[in-house]
Order: sequence, then structure tokens, then C-alpha cells
Amino acid sequence: AAGSSWLPALPSVPWWASALLGILTFLFVLPELHMSLERRFNDYKRARITPDDRVIEVTSLVVYPVKSAKGVPVPTSALTARGLRFDRQWMVVDAEGDFVTQRTHPKLALLEPALPTSDDESLVLRAPGMGYIEVPVVS
Repeated sequence: AAGSSWLPALPSVPWWASALLGILTFLFVLPELHMSLERRFNDYKRARITPDDRVIEVTSLVVYPVKSAKGVPVPTSALTARGLRFDRQWMVVDAEGDFVTQRTHPKLALLEPALPTSDDESLVLRAPGMGYIEVPVVS
């Protein structure tokens, strides 16, 4: 049947009634929403961590000079513009210059870097059953 619908017919509402409803919503609903959000924010501020709770103790520090190789525990580390000194400064690439990871080459986990103690020394890389390689540090 033409014009039949499962929804009841809505009465025609004059434009001013819609405008009045919008104004009433603005006047009564928005302030209540604002008060609710303000209460939540104040609850959050009261539950914040005290300065004593924010103390962090670093129990160990490890840098990974070669991405995907073994890490090197260090007692301290200088902080540079790129992060911890010597951390992820080198990466292994294949013959085409593409980055190599442990995902494709799991034996990279056996690569043991030895950190240089100064900018004049080289990074030394060792692996079980193999010799070593010295990689100059370029500043």
C-alpha cells in the first residue's frame, strides 16, 4: 500500500519550535555536560600521583650499538641529540644496501659489539667461531 510505513507519521512542527528546542538544549544540557566534565577533571586532579610516587629507579641500562645485534650493558651513558650515545648508531645492510634484521637473519643475535671508549677507537664486532671486525667511529 502506497504511503504505508512501520514508522508513525510525525506531526508537522513549526520552525520556531525547532529553534526553541535548540535554544533550550543549549541553555540546559550544555551547562550540565560542562559540570559533569568539570567534576571528572577535578576527580582526576585529586587522584594524581604525588611527587614522591613519580620517582623512577633505573636498575640497568643497555645500549644496542648495532640494530638487531646483542645489547651492551653500560653503567652510564651520555645523552646526545639522537638518544643514548652509541645506541643504534649502526645497522647491517646487504649487498644492495637494504637493512637486515633478526627477522630475516636470526644469527644477528649472536653478533657481540664492544663499545669504543673514545671517539678515536673503533667499534669491535665479534661472533662465536669467527674473528672480529673493527668499525671506525665517525663523528
